[in-house]
Amino acid sequence: MALENIVNFFSTMCETADSNKDPNKKMLITHYYTSNYEKAKSAISNVCQNALNLQMVNIDDHYHELFFESKKAYIIVTVGIISPYEISVDAKVKVNSLMGLNKPQKMLDAFYKELGKKLILKRIGGSTDA
Repeated sequence: MALENIVNFFSTMCETADSNKDPNKKMLITHYYTSNYEKAKSAISNVCQNALNLQMVNIDDHYHELFFESKKAYIIVTVGIISPYEISVDAKVKVNSLMGLNKPQKMLDAFYKELGKKLILKRIGGSTDA
């Protein structure tokens, strides 16, 4: 476990997934919100551009993917539509440096914290409590 923590500390990339069941990595698990796609897209754009200082590169409404970048990092956000009023949000963060020094995880943590201020968090991963 200690070796995995060291590897993660130096990693330049991290991403969320429903399959990540490690309770110590709550930010690396898919987040579910009570919202529709358009409201979520607007909130994600706002968070990435204003809170994370990233520039919008592309929004693909067909695949529900949003791509933002800066000179230091990029983030790809995927929005899954569960029902008309429930969406899932996964993100992949990559920093442009030789060593990550935990920056991807911190950026992902900041992303989800700011998004939680704009959307109603329904649950994290398969759990039923937020």
